[in-house]
Amino acid sequence: MPRIAIALGAGVLIGAISPALASDEKQKETCAVTAGIVSQAVAERAGGADVNAVKDGFMTGDSAVAEKYQPTVGPLVDWVYTLEAEVIAEDGADKTIGATYEKSCLGYDP
Repeated sequence: MPRIAIALGAGVLIGAISPALASDEKQKETCAVTAGIVSQAVAERAGGADVNAVKDGFMTGDSAVAEKYQPTVGPLVDWVYTLEAEVIAEDGADKTIGATYEKSCLGYDP
């Protein structure tokens, strides 16, 4: 059941943050980058990081995402922090949730 909720949540989130993906290549790039954000946010949450610290990490310093992806950081990280703690705590959750997000993103057709 939680995996279904993850996929549904990802689909809704993708619709909100990427309303007009221009091409397949642009969509693949966007999905890969945002899935990376999701995976890293899951890993950091599992490690006990505060939501605001995770957001800040994506916005500044060496781990900052490209400026064009910065508007997606807040919604993606907030979404990760709504997921059930037991899902986040599963071994490999960062990769599983990131992959599920990316699959949903690649299947999104505005």
